[in-house]
Amino acid sequence: SFKQPWMVFKNKHTMPYLRLILLTIFIGTVLSACSSANDTNNDHETSLKQAFADHFDLGATISAKMLTSDDPGLAITKLHFNTITAENAFKWERINPQPGVFNFEAPAKFVGFGNENNLKMIGHNLFWHSQTPDWVFENDKGEPLSREALLNRMRTRAKMMALRYGKAFKTWDVVNEALLDDGTLRPSKFHEIIGDDFVEQAFIIAEEVLPANAELIYNDYSMFLPKKRDAAIALVQKLRSKNIKIDGVGMQGHWEMRKPLISEIEDSITAFAKNNIPIHITELDVDYLGREEFFDAGANVDITKTVATKENNPYPDGNFPPEADAELSKRYIEIFNLLLKHSASIKRVTFWGVTDEGSWLNDWPVEGRKNYPLLFDRNGKAKPIVDQLIKLASQAPKTTLKSAFDGKFLIGGALTNEHLENIHKHPSLDIIKTHFNTITSTNALKWDHLNPEPGVYTPELADAFVKFGEENDLHIVGHTLFWESQTPSWVFEKKNGDNVSRDVLLSRMREHVRYVANRYGAKISEWDVVNEAIDDEGNLRKTKFVEIIGENFVAEAFKIANEELPKETKLLYNDYGMNNRHRYITVLNMVRDLKSEGYRIDGVGFQGHWEIDRPKVWKERFSLFAFNFFDIPVSITELDLDYLSRWWWYQIEPNEREKIKADSSNNPFPNGTLPPDAYEALASRYIEILSLYSSNSKNIRRLTFWGVSDGDSWLNDWPVEGRTNYPLLFDRAHKPKDFYNNVLSIPTES
Repeated sequence: SFKQPWMVFKNKHTMPYLRLILLTIFIGTVLSACSSANDTNNDHETSLKQAFADHFDLGATISAKMLTSDDPGLAITKLHFNTITAENAFKWERINPQPGVFNFEAPAKFVGFGNENNLKMIGHNLFWHSQTPDWVFENDKGEPLSREALLNRMRTRAKMMALRYGKAFKTWDVVNEALLDDGTLRPSKFHEIIGDDFVEQAFIIAEEVLPANAELIYNDYSMFLPKKRDAAIALVQKLRSKNIKIDGVGMQGHWEMRKPLISEIEDSITAFAKNNIPIHITELDVDYLGREEFFDAGANVDITKTVATKENNPYPDGNFPPEADAELSKRYIEIFNLLLKHSASIKRVTFWGVTDEGSWLNDWPVEGRKNYPLLFDRNGKAKPIVDQLIKLASQAPKTTLKSAFDGKFLIGGALTNEHLENIHKHPSLDIIKTHFNTITSTNALKWDHLNPEPGVYTPELADAFVKFGEENDLHIVGHTLFWESQTPSWVFEKKNGDNVSRDVLLSRMREHVRYVANRYGAKISEWDVVNEAIDDEGNLRKTKFVEIIGENFVAEAFKIANEELPKETKLLYNDYGMNNRHRYITVLNMVRDLKSEGYRIDGVGFQGHWEIDRPKVWKERFSLFAFNFFDIPVSITELDLDYLSRWWWYQIEPNEREKIKADSSNNPFPNGTLPPDAYEALASRYIEILSLYSSNSKNIRRLTFWGVSDGDSWLNDWPVEGRTNYPLLFDRAHKPKDFYNNVLSIPTES
């Protein structure tokens, strides 16, 4: 039995003792911070993939020849890269050269190598005018197919790829090189037979047959050209407007020493990012020997090749002069400085090859010459640029929240029902995958969503939430098991409307926990077991749970969670206003009592629903100190910053509160833009709050924003219905706010 309402610290004898403890903690923390300020980390050599891990995936292309020989590129790939693309093995002419003839040996070796070495695999490519055999476009008489017949053949190919490789490949180049440099559609057989909607139909087929979590990409060369870039953006926007899945673009990086200009590449990266189009740098190499004097063709494989001469093949013996190598390094440093600068918009960088020996540029556009376009020489030895890039990446500023706060705490966002209903298309989900490493569902796991009526279960959104977390290797948080709000009335009532007995309610609570335990098990890493059970005075709220079960409701809830959920699942108590002295002292003692009685309770959730001018940061700091002193871990569970404030609403009597409609008095910035002084105040307050949490990260396990971008926030509808609020780090266009980089620097400054 528990002492209720956990008032051990709430008397005149113990309060001075608590103040002394908190003062001691405060002084000790300051001294500790001072003593650790001079600590440094020794630099150490690492691999390319480790150096770039906080920025983007780094990959290479694997040829079929490499997989059938003792090629040094395989060892290099295992050491330095975390993603691989097959150069040719999955292209239509290789895997299905004639009707009914299939070559699966090279694809099988590629997939085996990827699986054995835990490498992400890219499907390259489904539909490309080049390396597609003529029979694909013809009937048995050699005549052109009809539109529907060609679409059926495309669908058959996509189904075969999905069946054999769907689980292995998370990203697919669906369409390759369908645009000309002037932005018009390439006059290919696909275009000729299907029409102007060829690309659209290709993505429709891919979405229909590939796994729902597959990333679908449009891939092309010379995307730095304004007309081609703008056409690609228009293509993506057109597909999105029709609700056709497309997840990004591939900017092939077949670049030269002088072309394109870094500014041209940056203009395209910025343009794609501005339109919320994730970028993959898909085929990176630097043609040192150049081709502009022979062709003005970008990476167009349809041109006629020329032969090697002394003029176009100056280093035929394979010896690359040091001064030339230094020039190549300088160009690569230029390129990667740019890519690191924009790494928040770039998901992957893939080199087109591993060693110089295996590069396609040894045979294109000049047949038989020796080129030197990659990071490793012909013998598989790392060029000086490898160490230079490792150093560059290791010293580069962090560009995502999860990388910036790595080593401090997990950092995450909350998925709304709207996110989950559009789980593979909503633009906020790209933010989650790029910037966060933990997710919470705002509503999908609450009782009224999972089990709205007796015997009626609606877990579809919760299933989508958990699956999304698993697919993207995210720490999944269950919110929440027991909360009177959003618990359906039938849970507490008999058929006649009277209260059920204590035993019946406890039985229903156990059935509820058993249901989620059986369905999700250890996939959910932690649960908010009880939510908001303590009022502002530090007493148990007068809820139906307490009315029926009694004052040990919280203990009974944790008893059920202890017995029904997996042992490795973390169990939390979650509440708002944890900087309120009455509440946090009660919660502190409640947790200590539960632990002393042998119950597993692994921490406390501090809801972070801040306002622009309250509460004072020092109040939150002292709450954190108190829980740290008693070794009770904290999670910041629902962080947002209400610029428009709601203090006035709390002054209204609870039984008279209701949502108010938005008007000019309570919705001063309805157009989605804050004026400069307001924006500056928002930035300053956010930096103050996040600096507090960063400097107290020793006892903080997780920080979760309540939403992802401003348009997702509950504060657009509470307590004022229909107002425009600005409470998160990403705006309504899903862009980081201007102070985002200041947030990223907090962990190194706090």
